[in-house]
Amino acid sequence: MIENINSGQDCLALVISKDFGSYGSHFATSLENPLQVGVIERGAGDVISAHRHMPIQMNHSGIRQEFLHVMTGKVRVTFFDAEGQEVTERTLGQGDSLLQISGGHGFHFEEPTRLMEVKLGPYSTQGNDKQKYE
Repeated sequence: MIENINSGQDCLALVISKDFGSYGSHFATSLENPLQVGVIERGAGDVISAHRHMPIQMNHSGIRQEFLHVMTGKVRVTFFDAEGQEVTERTLGQGDSLLQISGGHGFHFEEPTRLMEVKLGPYSTQGNDKQKYE
């Protein structure tokens, strides 16, 4: 299951449950999205031919999307619109994923949790690429 988290006409995030997809390749994102998120399910002995992905000219909006996968534990995510107003919250458990498309987020860890994070680089370690909401 995929749940769109919206604020008005803006899609803030996609929450992708651990049981999304079925046999084959299924993408949660549109073809136009700069960060493609999909699930590939195959059986033992299936083969995907060896290949590489060719370079392309990428023209995205400059918004840095972020993908998070809950490896273990449980986390409550609070979603914010671009102005920093709280929109809603969802709890994600082991195996669930989140694609933050726009707006912002905050996290409250309800259990010891391990997240995998993927985002477009380069990433600054100086802390000047985040706007904090108070």
